[in-house]
Amino acid sequence: MKIIGKNSVSTALRWLFLFLAVVTTLLFAYEMLGFGIAYYNLNSGNSLWAETFYAGHSIDWGGQVVTHPKEMFFRFLLPFSQQQLVTGSFTVTTFVYQVIGGLFLPAFCYFGYRIFRNISSDRLFTLDMICWMKRFSLLNIIFFMLVNLCYMVFVGKFSGKMLFDASLYLMMGVMVYFVALFFKKGYDLQNEQDLTI
Repeated sequence: MKIIGKNSVSTALRWLFLFLAVVTTLLFAYEMLGFGIAYYNLNSGNSLWAETFYAGHSIDWGGQVVTHPKEMFFRFLLPFSQQQLVTGSFTVTTFVYQVIGGLFLPAFCYFGYRIFRNISSDRLFTLDMICWMKRFSLLNIIFFMLVNLCYMVFVGKFSGKMLFDASLYLMMGVMVYFVALFFKKGYDLQNEQDLTI
């Protein structure tokens, strides 16, 4: 089987990235709905879908019930199941990190879909391909900066582990940017060749 072009591995990866983009977008929307309902229930005293979108002072973490009168916890279950989607402390920090991660994953998958869509076409060096590769690199660089900025603002201290973890996205963004420049050079050479023919 071919790696690039039509009916190739890149075509399969294109559809995989599109599927993941749709799934992660739906999960993000569901999670934001959960935060909204949990917040509404806490402030109004209602119990709208309280079993699915739980928020309270106690939570079951790994088979042990943790209770803290000054701490708020949340647990969101997947629809129509008892499987937990996300669990944690119900704080602004957690919400901001969930929003950043929740927006990053669908964008990462969608940009991957657009890149592999171009790779699986007949013409590899296109302006569309270069544009999406640059956007993908900027997405990773911006994600690196946002995560570290939020960590400094909300936690208030420097963490080497957090910097290392986030710097992987920075390195990926820089590498993809250089690959985009390589594709730009290939595009220019391809145009020069087309003009000489």
